[in-house]
Amino acid sequence: MKEMLANSKKSILALLMVFVLAVSMVGCSDSDDDPSDKDQATDKAKKYAELCTAAQTCLTDSTKDYAALDAAITAADAKLTEFTTFVEEKNLAEADLAAITAEHITASTVTLTEVKTQKAAIDNVIAEIAAIGTVTLESKASIESARAAYEALADAGKQAKVNNSQTLGEAENALTALETGAVTNVTTLITALPEAATVTLENLTTVKADYEAALAAYNALPADLKASVDTTKMTAVAAAIAAVEMDIVSVAAIAGIELTAGETPELPTVVSVTLGNNTVAEAAVVWDTTAFDNTVVGETTLTGTITTTETMTNTKGLTATVTVTVTADVTAPVVTLTGEAVVYVTNAALYVEAGATAVDAVDGTVDVVVTGTVDAADGSYTITYTATDAAGNAGTKERTVIVDSIAPVVTLNGDAAVTLNVGDTYEEAGATATDDNGAEVTITGTVDTATAGTYTVKYTAVDKAGNMSAEVTRTVTVLAEAGDYITAMTGVNNGSEIAVGGKTVYNYTFTFTVSEEVATLKIYSADTVSGLPKTLDTTVNKTVTYENCKIATASVDGGTISKITVEVLNAEGTVVDTVNYALPQM
Repeated sequence: MKEMLANSKKSILALLMVFVLAVSMVGCSDSDDDPSDKDQATDKAKKYAELCTAAQTCLTDSTKDYAALDAAITAADAKLTEFTTFVEEKNLAEADLAAITAEHITASTVTLTEVKTQKAAIDNVIAEIAAIGTVTLESKASIESARAAYEALADAGKQAKVNNSQTLGEAENALTALETGAVTNVTTLITALPEAATVTLENLTTVKADYEAALAAYNALPADLKASVDTTKMTAVAAAIAAVEMDIVSVAAIAGIELTAGETPELPTVVSVTLGNNTVAEAAVVWDTTAFDNTVVGETTLTGTITTTETMTNTKGLTATVTVTVTADVTAPVVTLTGEAVVYVTNAALYVEAGATAVDAVDGTVDVVVTGTVDAADGSYTITYTATDAAGNAGTKERTVIVDSIAPVVTLNGDAAVTLNVGDTYEEAGATATDDNGAEVTITGTVDTATAGTYTVKYTAVDKAGNMSAEVTRTVTVLAEAGDYITAMTGVNNGSEIAVGGKTVYNYTFTFTVSEEVATLKIYSADTVSGLPKTLDTTVNKTVTYENCKIATASVDGGTISKITVEVLNAEGTVVDTVNYALPQM
């Protein structure tokens, strides 16, 4: 307030200086001063000073109301305006204006400014009181602010100008009544709550509703009023409600357990419980199995103690129960063979017992007893595997052992010798294997009908016991096409002789018949050959033979047909034909 007043004084003094300067400038004109103008100006200044003094008196006079103060200030302002207008119109001399201003205007203006500052403080109090509006518990801050501003006026006259001060008092009285009523209401609600020890599941709903009403009323109080309320009982009731809500009121039924004598029951480690707040939770359970015997057929009811937590309680001492029904063990162990169920051997001495394993639903792994023998004579033998559990239930499994020392017999389908021309299609007729226990035929060797020569196809069979049949062969001869220079060509494999560098040497004899136009034959081979290339003279005899042709090749042994190439030369030595001839296999 003091700072506001100081600032106001500075402002009015600045305005007065501007005013004096303006009037002095007017006084610098050539007009002559009229003494009556000075006197009139002085009268107006005096009247202004009197009005400022009257406004100040009105401010502190407790008999004067706000309207009187407002009127006094308005009159003083009007007189100052009248004075200012007059001196401007009359061009009052600078010296005269300065004297009048110093004597009557300056101090009075400061007084009037102070009065206006005080009126502004009164206006502020009136506005704060008006802003209170309808009184509620939340109005306390605004009421206290208005009261502080009112008391800050610190003068009965000033306070008398607050034309709505009665409203402030009424608001304070209303607030006091509201606070008293609110505290009384909360205290009444808390007092009406039952003692904590009497809170049960049966009255939980009612007590909880009453508690929540009391709590809501308490929370609605301002912080300073909360401190005046004794909440000891309400706190105790809240704890009692929480305890009842977390108390176990029922335990869910557990499905019965059925097991075979000797088995161990899988008892649940947790049980579903319903709490006082009607929620479902899980609680740990410990079962009493001291009176339970899993070898005795019949029903036994086991009792489980429920383990509570820090928040969960069990004031009723409820327990969990489960019925365990033990039935007789009538299930035999399951026997599983190690290895095949049917075994073939060529000799009894070759049979190795693989054994078996057995598992029982109650006893677990059970020993297996093996009975039965395998004799030397060909035939079918049965080995029996038996496992017996503690209840006397026996499980068995059998293995058949077949002793078979007789090899399969392979019979060709179709002819043993087949003759084709170059370009014909060779159709494999196959072979049939005869054996008491069955056997499949294996065919080796290929026929290249695009190349003239002699091809050997081999047939063998192995039965399930491993007996190998004798080898049966089919010879396929592929003849050169009619009209070629070589009209006949044969080759004979005379057998192997020695091994050379990991390869086998074969000894061949070739016979060729040529037409009259041919002079010589020249024989080549891509394999390691002793004696090739070889030139045969056909001018004397149209049929020529080349014996003891040694060819070292792994191809014949491995089943891939090697071949020789025969060039036909005329009398001039020109090659007129080339023939590939497959080497016959052993």
